[in-house]
Amino acid sequence: MFKSVPVLCYHKVSYVGGITPEQFVEHLEFLAHNNYTSITANELYDFMVYNKKIPKKSVVITFDDCSLDNWVYAIPLLNKYGFKAIFFAITDFIGKGSKRSQYPDKDLPNIEDATTSFVKALRDSDNSQFMNEEELYSTVYDYGHEVYSHSARHQMCFKSLKLKGVYPKKWHWGIFGIYDEVKEGSKYYDRGSAYAYDGYWPVIQNGELIYRKRETEERYKFCLEDFTRSKKYLENLLDKPLVFFCWPWGHYDKLSMKALQEAGYKGSFTLERFPNSYGTNPFYINRIAVGNKKDIKWLENRLKMYSNRITATIFFKKFKK
Repeated sequence: MFKSVPVLCYHKVSYVGGITPEQFVEHLEFLAHNNYTSITANELYDFMVYNKKIPKKSVVITFDDCSLDNWVYAIPLLNKYGFKAIFFAITDFIGKGSKRSQYPDKDLPNIEDATTSFVKALRDSDNSQFMNEEELYSTVYDYGHEVYSHSARHQMCFKSLKLKGVYPKKWHWGIFGIYDEVKEGSKYYDRGSAYAYDGYWPVIQNGELIYRKRETEERYKFCLEDFTRSKKYLENLLDKPLVFFCWPWGHYDKLSMKALQEAGYKGSFTLERFPNSYGTNPFYINRIAVGNKKDIKWLENRLKMYSNRITATIFFKKFKK
């Protein structure tokens, strides 16, 4: 009656951001020694919607972005400890190529930090720091994990014209997806998800750079196109229906949620903290963000807290949008 399923949200497992492989091993050993069972997105959905039986100590392990280090480190370690995970891919960042080396091989590929990885993808169309098609296919069919959409572009917008910085002194990688060309003096304004905010966009008018507020209907069409294109790409690649989604930046609103449903999804993962219980709307699957400064005691406490509907409700945490 009071059961809730904690869903863990990881990003990078590397030595240049996220958690280190050694930290990830500590997490997996803790889960294994305490008899946690990783369940799939469909198993979680069936529990939330139909109250189907799941293991007593269930957990869902997720990774956002499908960065190269997920292939190099996270997947071999998950396999070693017998856990399955869900990987959310940014489909415009998926390249082609053969599978690259994995831990514990000596000739591992070079892993860049997240900012460098996103800038390369957006500015240079260099997707080498993200998992490629063969690696994603192997993730599903060789390792038994799941892959779903994290949007086509992970698009940022300027949600207001509150100035935050000027390139190159202060900036965020998302500006490379906003400006046609980022150069010295390019302005960086208050940022947000282009899926959840209409936003202000740079345009040239009468030879002058101005920032135009996008119409809400424009955003709806943008969301619907992005969500649909991303879904179809992965379904063609993996030859199966893929009906779950992970919100870029953790941001969404009623309009973007409507577009997601129209695009054919049946559930989505957020960054809110709340119960994942029988009766929870599967379009609002809650997750616990795991950072590199969180120790095993923190992980233990959060797993206990969000495994019970009552305590998960008491310790509700709304992600700032």
